Amino acid sequence: MTIQTIKSDIIDAIQGIDNEEILNGLRKHVYQIANGSKGYAPANYSEEERALIEQIKASPSPEITQRFNELNRKQRERVLTKTEQKELEELIYKMETADAKFLEAMIKLSKIWGITTKEVRTKLDIQIPEPY
Repeated sequence: MTIQTIKSDIIDAIQGIDNEEILNGLRKHVYQIANGSKGYAPANYSEEERALIEQIKASPSPEITQRFNELNRKQRERVLTKTEQKELEELIYKMETADAKFLEAMIKLSKIWGITTKEVRTKLDIQIPEPY
């Protein structure tokens, strides 16, 4: 069997499918196979999936992270002022809120796709952030 024959057989099989949900799932799967671990084509995402991916990829700015690390270091060295302590508490709240939103979106997306959160990270090429 040649590659052209296999392609023709697949196209013939697809022609008989009239269910949009099945076809979208098939399109995502084919894209995933063709593109390896880079995941699904953004054009193939539903609005809900796009919103969740945006939420997953959103993270505190480098400036916020840098300031947090600076204040955290000062706290460990016990040289933090009261004003800096308050700022650190606010940054902790922001970062914890961002982490919670990240996890919530990861779980929702994993349920939609029917895969683990680890597989979602792989598909979206998301690196695990360094601990604070």
